[in-house]
Amino acid sequence: TDPVAVVEGPEDDRYPSFSRDGRHLMFGRGPDSDLQLMIANADGTGVKQLTAAAIWADFLPNGTEVYATHKVDGKTVLSIYDLETGKGRDLPTGDQELWQWVVARPPDGRELLFMDHVQPGGPERAMYAIATDGKTPPRMIGEPDANGSPDGAVASSASWSFQDPSLSPDGKTIAYW
Repeated sequence: TDPVAVVEGPEDDRYPSFSRDGRHLMFGRGPDSDLQLMIANADGTGVKQLTAAAIWADFLPNGTEVYATHKVDGKTVLSIYDLETGKGRDLPTGDQELWQWVVARPPDGRELLFMDHVQPGGPERAMYAIATDGKTPPRMIGEPDANGSPDGAVASSASWSFQDPSLSPDGKTIAYW
């Protein structure tokens, strides 16, 4: 009863989520075609924009950072943002297109997992990991076998591959369909 607005204004705000410690609120502002990624204190104060053209975002388990994919000059970029300063740094994704989801690998979130094409623009897809420290480029998860497939599984050309991924709490196993 008696709802209270946390963030008000004429803007179209959507997709809210709280940080794991409950101190911060993240949300999108504007149309999906040009979604601004916003951060605020949990009570709605201190609203600031982290990036424009946001695609995917979530809090890192450390409670002090957010990771996000966003478009810059038509290319998808993966960035880490400090919650206190709002400053971001791009991770070295190289030719990776960061197709679809990005998720922090439990338990500490020092790696981000994402799906992409094995060859840029090609039909086969695989999963990749990149360290959040930004010191190394992405790597295909698992060691490719003689056929070039990750963890001995054949990379898939099906348009529905690697859907609805879910990581185990220890980050060692991933389930998908």
